[in-house]
Amino acid sequence: MKVQQCVQALAGFIGVLVLPSTGLVAQPSKTASPQLVWKSESMFSGVGSARLFGDGSMIIADAGAREVYWLKPGDTAQKLGRTGAGPGEYQGPESVQYFPNGSALIVDTRLRRFSVLDSLGAFKRSIPFPPGTSGLTGRVSGDRAGHIWFLGTPASPLGPQQVALLRLDVANGRIDSLGVVAGTLLADVSAPPPGGLRSPQQRLSFMVVPYASKDGFASLSQNDAVILRGASKQLQWIDSAGRVVRSRGLPQPIEVEIPDAALNRVRPATLRKLVPERQLGYDVDLLVSAQNGDLWLPRVMPRDTTRTQWIVLPSQGNERTVTLPSRARLLAVQGSLMVVAERDDDDVELIAAYRLPK
Repeated sequence: MKVQQCVQALAGFIGVLVLPSTGLVAQPSKTASPQLVWKSESMFSGVGSARLFGDGSMIIADAGAREVYWLKPGDTAQKLGRTGAGPGEYQGPESVQYFPNGSALIVDTRLRRFSVLDSLGAFKRSIPFPPGTSGLTGRVSGDRAGHIWFLGTPASPLGPQQVALLRLDVANGRIDSLGVVAGTLLADVSAPPPGGLRSPQQRLSFMVVPYASKDGFASLSQNDAVILRGASKQLQWIDSAGRVVRSRGLPQPIEVEIPDAALNRVRPATLRKLVPERQLGYDVDLLVSAQNGDLWLPRVMPRDTTRTQWIVLPSQGNERTVTLPSRARLLAVQGSLMVVAERDDDDVELIAAYRLPK
Protein backbone atom coordinates (compact mmCIF):
# COMPACT_ATOMS: atom_id res chain seq x y z
CA MET A 1 0.00 0.00 0.00
CA LYS A 2 1.32 3.42 -0.90
CA VAL A 3 2.14 5.84 1.88
CA GLN A 4 -0.49 8.36 0.76
CA GLN A 5 -3.13 5.63 0.73
CA CYS A 6 -2.02 4.50 4.19
CA VAL A 7 -2.61 7.97 5.57
CA GLN A 8 -6.01 8.33 3.91
CA ALA A 9 -7.13 4.91 5.01
CA LEU A 10 -6.18 5.61 8.59
CA ALA A 11 -7.47 9.16 8.73
CA GLY A 12 -10.91 7.95 9.76
CA PHE A 13 -9.53 5.84 12.56
CA ILE A 14 -7.61 8.50 14.47
CA GLY A 15 -9.47 7.73 17.65
CA VAL A 16 -9.18 3.96 17.42
CA LEU A 17 -5.92 3.73 19.30
CA VAL A 18 -6.91 6.20 22.01
CA LEU A 19 -8.11 3.88 24.74
CA PRO A 20 -9.20 4.82 28.23
CA SER A 21 -6.60 4.48 30.93
CA THR A 22 -6.12 1.04 32.37
CA GLY A 23 -6.15 2.59 35.82
CA LEU A 24 -2.57 1.63 36.56
CA VAL A 25 -1.16 3.56 39.49
CA ALA A 26 2.60 4.03 39.41
CA GLN A 27 4.61 3.07 42.45
CA PRO A 28 6.67 5.79 44.15
CA SER A 29 9.57 6.73 41.91
CA LYS A 30 13.09 6.11 43.17
CA THR A 31 15.76 8.67 42.27
CA ALA A 32 19.17 7.64 40.94
CA SER A 33 22.24 9.82 40.32
CA PRO A 34 24.56 8.06 37.83
CA GLN A 35 28.32 8.28 38.17
CA LEU A 36 30.46 9.76 35.39
CA VAL A 37 32.57 7.08 33.66
CA TRP A 38 34.31 9.12 30.96
CA LYS A 39 33.93 12.22 28.84
CA SER A 40 35.15 12.68 25.29
CA GLU A 41 38.05 14.91 24.36
CA SER A 42 36.55 15.55 20.93
CA MET A 43 34.03 18.35 20.46
CA PHE A 44 30.89 18.13 18.34
CA SER A 45 28.33 20.42 16.70
CA GLY A 46 24.99 18.70 17.19
CA VAL A 47 24.88 14.96 17.91
CA GLY A 48 21.38 13.61 17.38
CA SER A 49 21.75 10.01 18.55
CA ALA A 50 24.20 7.17 19.10
CA ARG A 51 24.44 3.45 18.48
CA LEU A 52 26.00 2.04 21.65
CA PHE A 53 27.80 -1.31 21.71
CA GLY A 54 28.52 -3.68 24.58
CA ASP A 55 32.16 -2.61 25.04
CA GLY A 56 31.17 1.06 25.45
CA SER A 57 32.20 2.08 21.93
CA MET A 58 29.63 3.83 19.73
CA ILE A 59 28.80 5.29 16.35
CA ILE A 60 27.44 8.84 16.46
CA ALA A 61 25.97 11.09 13.77
CA ASP A 62 26.85 14.77 14.13
CA ALA A 63 24.09 16.48 12.18
CA GLY A 64 25.66 19.90 12.75
CA ALA A 65 28.97 18.90 11.16
CA ARG A 66 27.34 16.44 8.73
CA GLU A 67 29.79 13.77 9.80
CA VAL A 68 29.66 10.22 11.20
CA TYR A 69 32.17 9.21 13.88
CA TRP A 70 33.42 6.15 15.70
CA LEU A 71 34.05 6.85 19.38
CA LYS A 72 35.33 4.64 22.16
CA PRO A 73 36.11 5.38 25.82
CA GLY A 74 39.26 7.43 26.38
CA ASP A 75 40.00 7.94 22.69
CA THR A 76 39.48 10.72 20.16
CA ALA A 77 36.67 10.42 17.64
CA GLN A 78 37.49 8.82 14.29
CA LYS A 79 35.64 9.99 11.21
CA LEU A 80 33.78 7.29 9.27
CA GLY A 81 33.38 7.72 5.53
CA ARG A 82 33.49 11.08 3.83
CA THR A 83 31.30 13.68 2.19
CA GLY A 84 29.86 12.48 -1.11
CA ALA A 85 27.13 10.40 -2.71
CA GLY A 86 28.89 7.07 -3.14
CA PRO A 87 28.82 3.97 -0.90
CA GLY A 88 29.93 4.82 2.61
CA GLU A 89 29.64 8.57 1.94
CA TYR A 90 27.26 11.08 3.55
CA GLN A 91 25.74 14.49 3.01
CA GLY A 92 23.07 14.79 5.69
CA PRO A 93 23.52 12.18 8.47
CA GLU A 94 20.73 13.28 10.82
CA SER A 95 20.87 10.33 13.22
CA VAL A 96 22.17 6.82 13.82
CA GLN A 97 19.79 4.11 14.98
CA TYR A 98 19.90 0.62 16.41
CA PHE A 99 19.88 -2.20 13.86
CA PRO A 100 20.16 -5.95 14.55
CA ASN A 101 23.18 -8.25 14.54
CA GLY A 102 25.55 -5.60 15.87
CA SER A 103 24.91 -3.15 13.04
CA ALA A 104 23.93 0.54 12.95
CA LEU A 105 21.57 2.47 10.69
CA ILE A 106 22.59 5.96 9.46
CA VAL A 107 19.68 8.19 8.39
CA ASP A 108 20.90 10.51 5.60
CA THR A 109 18.10 12.97 4.76
CA ARG A 110 19.98 14.73 1.94
CA LEU A 111 20.78 11.55 0.03
CA ARG A 112 17.38 10.10 1.01
CA ARG A 113 18.82 6.77 2.04
CA PHE A 114 19.90 4.66 4.99
CA SER A 115 23.44 3.35 5.34
CA VAL A 116 24.05 0.16 7.32
CA LEU A 117 27.36 -0.08 9.20
CA ASP A 118 28.77 -3.03 11.12
CA SER A 119 29.91 -2.94 14.76
CA LEU A 120 33.31 -1.56 13.73
CA GLY A 121 31.87 1.23 11.59
CA ALA A 122 32.54 -0.42 8.23
CA PHE A 123 30.00 0.28 5.48
CA LYS A 124 27.83 -2.71 4.51
CA ARG A 125 25.03 -1.47 2.24
CA SER A 126 22.60 1.33 1.40
CA ILE A 127 18.78 1.26 1.62
CA PRO A 128 16.82 3.94 -0.28
CA PHE A 129 14.05 5.83 1.51
CA PRO A 130 10.63 4.33 0.78
CA PRO A 131 8.91 5.99 -2.23
CA GLY A 132 6.38 8.68 -1.40
CA THR A 133 7.98 9.78 1.86
CA SER A 134 8.61 13.44 2.63
CA GLY A 135 12.25 13.12 3.59
CA LEU A 136 12.00 11.24 6.88
CA THR A 137 13.06 14.37 8.76
CA GLY A 138 11.12 13.28 11.83
CA ARG A 139 11.83 10.46 14.24
CA VAL A 140 13.19 7.23 12.76
CA SER A 141 13.85 4.06 14.72
CA GLY A 142 15.04 0.50 14.10
CA ASP A 143 14.11 -2.70 15.93
CA ARG A 144 15.70 -6.09 16.50
CA ALA A 145 13.67 -7.67 13.71
CA GLY A 146 15.36 -5.42 11.14
CA HIS A 147 12.39 -3.10 10.60
CA ILE A 148 12.61 0.69 10.19
CA TRP A 149 9.88 2.75 11.89
CA PHE A 150 9.08 6.25 10.66
CA LEU A 151 6.28 8.79 10.17
CA GLY A 152 4.52 9.19 6.84
CA THR A 153 3.60 12.24 4.80
CA PRO A 154 1.23 14.68 6.59
CA ALA A 155 -2.40 14.35 5.53
CA SER A 156 -2.79 18.14 5.10
CA PRO A 157 -0.25 20.95 4.64
CA LEU A 158 -1.57 23.13 7.49
CA GLY A 159 -3.16 22.71 10.87
CA PRO A 160 -2.69 19.72 13.21
CA GLN A 161 -0.63 17.14 11.36
CA GLN A 162 -2.16 13.66 11.38
CA VAL A 163 0.46 11.26 10.08
CA ALA A 164 0.69 7.50 9.79
CA LEU A 165 3.13 5.50 11.86
CA LEU A 166 4.77 3.22 9.31
CA ARG A 167 7.13 0.25 9.47
CA LEU A 168 9.41 -0.79 6.61
CA ASP A 169 10.45 -4.43 6.34
CA VAL A 170 13.90 -4.12 4.81
CA ALA A 171 13.97 -7.76 3.72
CA ASN A 172 11.03 -7.48 1.30
CA GLY A 173 10.37 -3.73 1.00
CA ARG A 174 6.88 -3.99 2.51
CA ILE A 175 5.47 -0.98 4.39
CA ASP A 176 2.84 -1.56 7.08
CA SER A 177 0.68 1.18 8.63
CA LEU A 178 0.36 0.67 12.38
CA GLY A 179 -1.58 3.73 13.53
CA VAL A 180 -2.08 7.46 13.24
CA VAL A 181 -0.24 9.97 15.40
CA ALA A 182 -0.51 13.72 15.88
CA GLY A 183 2.48 15.52 14.41
CA THR A 184 3.82 19.06 14.67
CA LEU A 185 1.23 21.83 14.63
CA LEU A 186 1.78 24.32 11.80
CA ALA A 187 0.25 27.78 11.77
CA ASP A 188 -0.45 29.86 8.66
CA VAL A 189 0.37 33.51 9.40
CA SER A 190 0.72 36.73 7.45
CA ALA A 191 4.21 37.99 6.61
CA PRO A 192 5.32 41.41 5.29
CA PRO A 193 5.77 41.53 1.50
CA PRO A 194 9.44 41.16 0.50
CA GLY A 195 9.28 43.84 -2.20
CA GLY A 196 7.53 46.62 -0.28
CA LEU A 197 3.89 47.66 -0.11
CA ARG A 198 3.27 47.09 -3.83
CA SER A 199 4.09 43.39 -3.54
CA PRO A 200 1.37 40.90 -2.50
CA GLN A 201 1.42 39.90 1.14
CA GLN A 202 2.85 36.46 1.81
CA ARG A 203 1.45 33.70 4.01
CA LEU A 204 4.06 31.57 5.71
CA SER A 205 3.83 28.42 7.83
CA PHE A 206 5.56 28.24 11.19
CA MET A 207 5.97 25.34 13.56
CA VAL A 208 4.44 25.82 17.00
CA VAL A 209 7.04 23.90 18.98
CA PRO A 210 7.34 22.58 21.66
CA TYR A 211 4.17 23.89 23.27
CA ALA A 212 1.44 22.36 21.11
CA SER A 213 0.49 18.81 22.02
CA LYS A 214 1.79 16.17 19.64
CA ASP A 215 2.61 12.49 19.78
CA GLY A 216 5.90 10.65 20.00
CA PHE A 217 6.93 7.04 19.48
CA ALA A 218 9.82 4.67 20.10
CA SER A 219 10.33 1.16 18.76
CA LEU A 220 11.01 -1.41 21.44
CA SER A 221 12.91 -4.66 21.58
CA GLN A 222 11.21 -6.80 18.94
CA ASN A 223 8.69 -5.67 16.33
CA ASP A 224 6.63 -3.53 18.73
CA ALA A 225 6.54 0.09 19.82
CA VAL A 226 5.16 2.56 22.33
CA ILE A 227 3.24 5.73 21.40
CA LEU A 228 3.07 8.77 23.67
CA ARG A 229 -0.26 10.53 23.08
CA GLY A 230 0.24 14.20 23.89
CA ALA A 231 -3.45 15.19 23.85
CA SER A 232 -4.77 12.32 25.99
CA LYS A 233 -1.60 12.10 28.16
CA GLN A 234 -1.39 8.35 27.54
CA LEU A 235 1.31 5.81 26.77
CA GLN A 236 0.17 2.99 24.48
CA TRP A 237 2.15 -0.16 23.73
CA ILE A 238 1.32 -1.63 20.31
CA ASP A 239 2.13 -5.02 18.84
CA SER A 240 3.31 -5.93 15.34
CA ALA A 241 -0.20 -5.39 13.93
CA GLY A 242 -0.66 -1.96 15.53
CA ARG A 243 -3.05 -3.24 18.21
CA VAL A 244 -2.87 -1.61 21.62
CA VAL A 245 -1.86 -4.31 24.09
CA ARG A 246 -1.71 -2.05 27.15
CA SER A 247 -1.86 1.60 28.10
CA ARG A 248 -1.29 3.85 31.08
CA GLY A 249 -1.27 7.51 32.00
CA LEU A 250 1.89 9.58 32.02
CA PRO A 251 3.79 9.95 35.30
CA GLN A 252 3.36 13.24 37.15
CA PRO A 253 3.78 16.07 36.37
CA ILE A 254 1.76 15.71 33.17
CA GLU A 255 1.77 19.43 32.34
CA VAL A 256 3.98 22.36 33.33
CA GLU A 257 3.46 26.11 33.11
CA ILE A 258 5.03 28.02 30.24
CA PRO A 259 7.16 30.89 31.65
CA ASP A 260 6.57 34.38 30.28
CA ALA A 261 10.21 34.53 29.17
CA ALA A 262 9.70 31.45 27.01
CA LEU A 263 6.46 32.83 25.60
CA ASN A 264 8.18 36.07 24.59
CA ARG A 265 10.64 34.09 22.48
CA VAL A 266 7.85 32.77 20.24
CA ARG A 267 8.30 34.33 16.79
CA PRO A 268 6.46 35.83 15.06
CA ALA A 269 4.52 37.42 17.91
CA THR A 270 1.20 36.59 16.23
CA LEU A 271 1.80 32.92 17.13
CA ARG A 272 1.69 33.63 20.86
CA LYS A 273 -2.08 33.49 20.88
CA LEU A 274 -1.81 29.83 19.83
CA VAL A 275 0.40 28.91 22.79
CA PRO A 276 -1.53 27.33 25.68
CA GLU A 277 -0.96 28.32 29.29
CA ARG A 278 0.57 24.93 30.04
CA GLN A 279 2.54 22.44 27.97
CA LEU A 280 3.11 18.70 28.10
CA GLY A 281 5.64 17.90 30.81
CA TYR A 282 7.64 15.52 28.58
CA ASP A 283 9.54 16.11 25.34
CA VAL A 284 8.10 13.60 22.87
CA ASP A 285 10.96 14.18 20.40
CA LEU A 286 13.58 12.85 22.82
CA LEU A 287 12.10 9.51 23.92
CA VAL A 288 14.76 6.82 24.29
CA SER A 289 14.11 3.07 24.39
CA ALA A 290 16.80 0.88 25.93
CA GLN A 291 17.70 -2.44 24.33
CA ASN A 292 16.02 -4.30 27.21
CA GLY A 293 12.66 -2.65 26.50
CA ASP A 294 12.84 0.11 29.13
CA LEU A 295 11.40 3.48 28.10
CA TRP A 296 13.08 6.76 29.10
CA LEU A 297 10.84 9.84 29.25
CA PRO A 298 12.63 13.25 29.30
CA ARG A 299 10.98 15.79 31.56
CA VAL A 300 10.63 19.43 30.51
CA MET A 301 12.70 21.33 33.08
CA PRO A 302 12.88 25.06 33.90
CA ARG A 303 15.61 26.88 31.98
CA ASP A 304 17.48 27.85 35.16
CA THR A 305 17.55 24.33 36.59
CA THR A 306 20.87 22.70 37.47
CA ARG A 307 19.74 19.17 36.64
CA THR A 308 17.86 17.29 33.94
CA GLN A 309 15.54 14.39 34.67
CA TRP A 310 14.38 11.22 32.94
CA ILE A 311 11.60 8.96 34.15
CA VAL A 312 12.45 5.33 33.47
CA LEU A 313 9.53 3.00 32.85
CA PRO A 314 11.08 -0.48 33.00
CA SER A 315 9.69 -3.46 31.14
CA GLN A 316 9.48 -5.06 34.58
CA GLY A 317 9.43 -3.45 38.03
CA ASN A 318 8.71 0.04 39.33
CA GLU A 319 9.53 3.34 37.63
CA ARG A 320 12.40 5.53 38.79
CA THR A 321 13.85 8.97 38.21
CA VAL A 322 17.38 9.48 36.85
CA THR A 323 19.06 12.88 37.22
CA LEU A 324 21.93 14.23 35.12
CA PRO A 325 23.79 17.55 34.80
CA SER A 326 21.93 20.40 33.14
CA ARG A 327 22.00 20.62 29.34
CA ALA A 328 22.57 16.86 29.11
CA ARG A 329 20.61 15.03 26.40
CA LEU A 330 20.28 11.25 26.55
CA LEU A 331 21.44 9.46 23.39
CA ALA A 332 21.47 5.75 24.18
CA VAL A 333 21.20 3.24 27.04
CA GLN A 334 22.61 -0.27 27.26
CA GLY A 335 22.37 -2.10 30.55
CA SER A 336 23.55 0.27 33.28
CA LEU A 337 25.52 2.46 30.84
CA MET A 338 24.05 5.76 29.63
CA VAL A 339 25.51 7.94 26.87
CA VAL A 340 24.59 11.63 26.78
CA ALA A 341 25.51 14.76 24.84
CA GLU A 342 26.44 17.61 27.18
CA ARG A 343 26.97 21.31 26.48
CA ASP A 344 29.29 23.30 28.73
CA ASP A 345 29.13 26.99 29.63
CA ASP A 346 30.87 27.86 26.35
CA ASP A 347 28.20 25.92 24.39
CA VAL A 348 30.70 23.21 23.43
CA GLU A 349 29.12 19.78 23.01
CA LEU A 350 30.88 16.71 24.39
CA ILE A 351 29.90 13.04 24.71
CA ALA A 352 29.81 11.60 28.22
CA ALA A 353 29.09 8.14 29.61
CA TYR A 354 27.45 7.52 32.99
CA ARG A 355 26.80 4.32 34.88
CA LEU A 356 23.69 3.75 36.93
CA PRO A 357 24.14 2.41 40.47
CA LYS A 358 22.91 -1.11 41.12
